Parts: sequence; C-alpha cells; structure tokens
Amino acid sequence: MKVVLTKDVKNFGRRGDIKEVSDGYANNFLFAKGYAVPASKSAVTKIGEKKNSENIEEKRFKEKLKAIAQNIPEFKLKSGNKGEAFGSVKPEDIEKEIKKAGIENPKVEMPKPIKEFGEFEVVVGIGRGVKDKIKIKVSPLQ
Repeated sequence: MKVVLTKDVKNFGRRGDIKEVSDGYANNFLFAKGYAVPASKSAVTKIGEKKNSENIEEKRFKEKLKAIAQNIPEFKLKSGNKGEAFGSVKPEDIEKEIKKAGIENPKVEMPKPIKEFGEFEVVVGIGRGVKDKIKIKVSPLQ
C-alpha cells in the first residue's frame, strides 16, 4: 500500500515522502497515529503544494540570513580592567536581533552563553530542520 507521510516518522521518513508499506503497518500504526494518509492523487498534490511553499519559505529565510551576515550583528558587553567580559550574550539576545531583520520565530542553537569578546558562529533555525549559520561579534562597551 502506498502512503503519504503527514508527519516525520523517526527512522522511516520525512513529511511529504511517499512510501510503500504493508497494509498492517499502514492501518495499525501510520493511520492510527495520524502519521500518514493513503496516497491518492489529491493527497499527493496537497503535500506537493505544501512542500513548495516550505521550499519558498526556506529560500526567503536563507536570503534574510545572508543580509544579516553582511552586517554582522554586534553585541556590547561591559569589560573589566584586564579586558574580561562582564555579562553574556544569550540565545534570546540574538533571537531578538534576528527578529528585527524580519525572520519570524528564530531559534538560536548554542551550547552555552557567550562570555568573551570576539566573533562567533551560531546556528539559527526556523524549525522543520531548516538551519543556517551566521556570525556575530561581541565587543567591549566603550
């Protein structure tokens, strides 16, 4: 039986994929959990349209990130006498700057807040596996 996945299924496939599965797997798991629908022409068309709109959204996201990358966002932190940084740059601070550039609901991934001066690369995503890297600059407050 051919099915169209409506959600990502771990270790099986991503939303929009068309898969050939056994009737039992389709009926007892995929359909029951709402992970798939039968692969009719209308379902395939609807998923295709959805994928196209997501691809367009992903292209816009990447274009906006390139524009942000050309004007590297700069964050200012207080500094001590020996040049050490007081405070930190958190993901929320970076997300706020990215929102100003017109990207809705960005998610910044970084292992820990930045507590030193210099240029750093952070990963920005908008969900559905759409991610890209940008550089940010952390400098002392003058």
